[in-house]
Amino acid sequence: MSIEKVLVEDFEFLVDGEDIAIAIDLDEGMITSAELSYDGRNCAVLVRNNNKAFMLTNIFPGIREKLNSLDDILILERRGPNHEIMNAYTVEINHVKEIPYPDNFEEEAVELFEDLRSEIGDEELVELLKSLAKEYEKAAVV
Repeated sequence: MSIEKVLVEDFEFLVDGEDIAIAIDLDEGMITSAELSYDGRNCAVLVRNNNKAFMLTNIFPGIREKLNSLDDILILERRGPNHEIMNAYTVEINHVKEIPYPDNFEEEAVELFEDLRSEIGDEELVELLKSLAKEYEKAAVV
């Protein structure tokens, strides 16, 4: 049986002191099983119902240390424009050595930047990247 892989862009870590949860926008129906693998760095993978793997990337440095210290984590599955919570469950975190990115990740990133450059121009792209870097730095201080 093959597992479908999905790159997830709409997720966030909710932090309250030492407590942490992952809120993720999914429209996948009932949950029968789930597990989370984390490589201690930039990437985590949520395997749901043994048939779909949701790759969570760009985990902020301020979150990484907290994740590394946890044995399990609360998952909140949200749906719709109001982010209504449809499923909430705790999963064990499998701490693994490495989670490889898709083989074509760099190619896709280059293509995305080229598309952006052609749409908004060099100056706007530079400003966008500076803005994103500032947001990344702010989010890293959790």
